[in-house]
Amino acid sequence: MLTLEDLFDNPSLDRPRLAVVVISGYFRDIQLVMDKMHEVTLPLGIFPFQDFCYDDQLNLYFTPRYSTNVSLSFISFVAYHCNPDFVNGLLSLSVTSKVRDTSALTPLSSSLLANNFNTARLLLSKGADPRGESCTNGLHAAARAGLRDMVSEFIVRYKIPPDCVDAQGATPAIYALYLPDKEAICIISVLFCYGASPKRTFGHHDVTYARLAKVMGKSTLAHWLQQTETDSIGYAIDCLWKQTRDLSLREGEVKVEGERKGEGEDAGWDLI
Repeated sequence: MLTLEDLFDNPSLDRPRLAVVVISGYFRDIQLVMDKMHEVTLPLGIFPFQDFCYDDQLNLYFTPRYSTNVSLSFISFVAYHCNPDFVNGLLSLSVTSKVRDTSALTPLSSSLLANNFNTARLLLSKGADPRGESCTNGLHAAARAGLRDMVSEFIVRYKIPPDCVDAQGATPAIYALYLPDKEAICIISVLFCYGASPKRTFGHHDVTYARLAKVMGKSTLAHWLQQTETDSIGYAIDCLWKQTRDLSLREGEVKVEGERKGEGEDAGWDLI
């Protein structure tokens, strides 16, 4: 069987024409793969409400899944598994951009859930919309990943409601319950500060955030969530004040650093 190298080394063949044929076939095959949906299994439980169930006595249990069968576009699958260079290459080969697809997970959501943050930033720079039309949008995925600044950006810049739900009714705050307690409190605080309701309930049995956290074995987080149910207004004001204070401190650090370097162009600032 002849290899491509053998064919290109054959002086009797028109090499440029052969190269065009081979490359055209390659592009066609890639495009065919990218234009189809693929049933795949991801090594992660993605949809929170699939992890909770009731027994015959209506006791709520947490039974986490460690894989999810889902229908994805090829670019969403690649965004979950591969580095940004590979994703960028596929996007440049595609005749139609697959950044805005309507699979169960968009490429942006896939990359965030896989903690491929460089890929997520690439997709945003290419015009990915975190609002999406998928089961899990960018805000859900950013909350699950514990990305506070991105959560704020998606709410403020892209106008995503902080209480938006996925296809099964889970809010970003529920996605954040999977984080370590300290990180979960940080992300959920941001969501509450931007208007998500601490008193929201779910399902026919009016399950609260605190109860979900409790059955997950997160007693500290559950206690904190229970407190926010009764003191949501005062809590939100306190949270916003702390965020403003932290932002002022960070801006002060930047100013001090600039002053240490000197003034004008030497400090890296534009003279106005």
